[in-house]
Amino acid sequence: MGSNYFWRKALMELAVVSRVEGFNAAARWVWYSALVGVVPVVAAVLAWVAYYHAWRGFGVLMGV
Repeated sequence: MGSNYFWRKALMELAVVSRVEGFNAAARWVWYSALVGVVPVVAAVLAWVAYYHAWRGFGVLMGV
């Protein structure tokens, strides 16, 4: 859970600094995956959704 907390805070800070909404979405999905961590399959799917949003956020940030 500590790792998810770190990633959530890091993504939220990236969203504030860069003004890219994709990082907020990624932070939200990381938090959801931490909350349902009891069910590993669901948590893994939610983590992949978070990674997708982070990837899109970095794409917007880089201008791709």
